[in-house]
Amino acid sequence: MTLTAHFRRFFRPSVSALIGDGRLDLVEAGGWFGRRLVVLPRARCQFQFIPGDHRSARARQALRLKLHYRAPFETLGLHMAPDASGTAVWTWDQAAVDAALGRAGEGEGDATGADLIPESALMASGRDATGARLVRCLDGVEGQVWRDGALRVSRWWRALPTPGDWQAFLKAAGVGFEAGQPVPPPETPAWRAQPIVDGPVRDWAPALVRARALSLAAIVLAAPVTYQSVQWGHAAWRAAEAERALAARREAARPLLAARRDSLAALRAIETQAALGDEALLVRSLLEAVQALDAFRFHIQRVAYADGRVTLWIEDFGRQDGAALVQTLEELDGWSGVSLLPGARSVMKVEADLGRFATEFATLAEAGR
Repeated sequence: MTLTAHFRRFFRPSVSALIGDGRLDLVEAGGWFGRRLVVLPRARCQFQFIPGDHRSARARQALRLKLHYRAPFETLGLHMAPDASGTAVWTWDQAAVDAALGRAGEGEGDATGADLIPESALMASGRDATGARLVRCLDGVEGQVWRDGALRVSRWWRALPTPGDWQAFLKAAGVGFEAGQPVPPPETPAWRAQPIVDGPVRDWAPALVRARALSLAAIVLAAPVTYQSVQWGHAAWRAAEAERALAARREAARPLLAARRDSLAALRAIETQAALGDEALLVRSLLEAVQALDAFRFHIQRVAYADGRVTLWIEDFGRQDGAALVQTLEELDGWSGVSLLPGARSVMKVEADLGRFATEFATLAEAGR
């Protein structure tokens, strides 16, 4: 066996998969010095593709800050895969994942200190680097659209989608399809092999030392002479006292630090809203409306905004309940005077007034608590 083979054998990462809420299955055993990798099921992750070149460290850091600022979770988990055309981003609720890993750690598995990666990020693109496919996941199935070897669009279903859902997914992704096109059988793509070192060596080496080498050093130093043992114990006691004192001061300063963070967040929100003006109001109001109207099925053809009044041209509304749509929009902060009017052919018009400050002050009030 060559030296390289020995190196890979001892430093090969171990791969486990989080199944459900309480089981951690070992997929591939790693070497003694290998990092631990836990694969998150697609059901726990949200996916988006952000155009732009984020391959530099500064661009990735800026994108990471933006994602944390807009995160729907209190604690954000994040995985990014940048390329020349854009960055594939997976996000998840880190607190919920930590709780699931904690329950899994009480059994046979141990996820302490493991790196997390979504299963979609491990899937190989297959022979066709461009196109749509349906893949089988740890839980449910996922529709994927690949372009130039990169995952661009993704949607997860708990069970096999209906032909209508599959065609709606293709339409939203801009992929052509034929009427009556059936749902393809789900594939089971292989997971790509993970590198021994994921990231800069200067970050990987200290983590390796903390995880493995220190345990060996502790064994060697467990039997010194009596004098050395006493001195070490005394130093450890003093270090523990210092840690406790530092923890007490940190706990006392926690409310002040939290208030400072909230104040800075509110200031950034005020500066952002002042810089963007009505454009920020329109974007935020439209995002809230899209989330609230998730139960309706239609296509937004065009949007117009002027003097605090927004007009949406929608098509394919069909025989859905227009009164329910109007009531849903009326219940949103800042939306008033909503009306649904007929247009040309199958196009309907939704008109509404947007309150200029309702959403902004609600956000700032929440940030200041």
